[in-house]
Amino acid sequence: VDEAAPDVPAAEVLKLGISADDGALQFRPARPASNTARPPVLAEHAAFIRFTSGSTGNPKGVVLNHAQQLWTARTLSGIFDLGENHRELLLVSMALSGGWQRVAATLLGGGCVVMAEGPLSVQGVLEQVVAQSATGFFTPPPLLRMLLASRPEGVQSALAGCRSIEIGSAAVSGAELQQLMALLPAARVFLHYGLTECSRAVILDTRQYPHKLDTAGRPAPGVIISIRDEDNQELGPDQAGQIFVRGPQLAEAYWKQPELSSERFSGGWLATGDYGSVDADGFVRLLGRRDDMINCGGRSFFPAEVEQALGTPDGVEQLLVAGVPDPRGVLQEVPWAFVVPTDAAGWTPEALLASARRCLPSHMVPRWVVTVPALPLTASGKPDRLRVVELYGPAKQDDKP
Repeated sequence: VDEAAPDVPAAEVLKLGISADDGALQFRPARPASNTARPPVLAEHAAFIRFTSGSTGNPKGVVLNHAQQLWTARTLSGIFDLGENHRELLLVSMALSGGWQRVAATLLGGGCVVMAEGPLSVQGVLEQVVAQSATGFFTPPPLLRMLLASRPEGVQSALAGCRSIEIGSAAVSGAELQQLMALLPAARVFLHYGLTECSRAVILDTRQYPHKLDTAGRPAPGVIISIRDEDNQELGPDQAGQIFVRGPQLAEAYWKQPELSSERFSGGWLATGDYGSVDADGFVRLLGRRDDMINCGGRSFFPAEVEQALGTPDGVEQLLVAGVPDPRGVLQEVPWAFVVPTDAAGWTPEALLASARRCLPSHMVPRWVVTVPALPLTASGKPDRLRVVELYGPAKQDDKP
């Protein structure tokens, strides 16, 4: 109010009334005095403060400016072909980076955004895609997996008009991407890796690079990825370390957290806290967050390495691996597998463990398999490893090993 009309009392800024035509509530902002000049909005001015999902701690306010938002919108609109004929079905909240960036990219390209209505369900999404003639959407992995587990004929028929589908916010397997690509042969399917601090840093065009489905893709135009060790030294191809990123969309600081800002942002780079590697072709392979790393008897590894090796066994809808304190007190941590089955009768923990022993070194084989009704998720749709251990870990098992 003060910025829009500094010389007008707040009570006079909005004129409220009832329309004589249809009885709708109307409001009209008061015009500022003719001699009142608004300050120009510059590219480097803050556009908004977006809070992270807080999956590894308290949410942090990320200050993002207009130039960063415009760059991301232009980049996504071009790569995903979100032009004037595109109709975006928005399935996630615009409070999250994934949702907002799709809206901005679609509108910049001249397309149309349709807001999803009602509780999120597979049938509801399919019906809305058809009713709204949607040509694309962004989805986190949980909804993708629900679609893949549904009747293929119904999904194929409803999504036949979709041309651009983007997946992000958490890992998906190469097998899941292949299944979606086979289900919707006319759709371009994209995977992305990014953070609130640096949205859509890495993008995979699955049709163009079907032999790289086990990666998150290549850096977006203008983005640079650096893999570094604990001494901040850059590592070579296929060497695992912390992922550092820089690019035109990178934020500069957290809101009112100078110490954390100086720790994470330095010299134009962001220390992501994520670990991974870059292969000789420039494709980024993700391993997980430092907090997820399992130290089993002095040998460290990431849960994602186990999950990727096991894939999605028959009869299993979802599989999540997490480290838990060794109940015997011998090893520091041991891996446990938490499984959401699709067919309880056709799947057994013994079969999963037998498969793990064939493809993994002994210290990475899950010590215990727990069947769970569902995996807890963070606000942005990522599997919550800390929460799954709280709900179903050793403290909740009477017959733990």
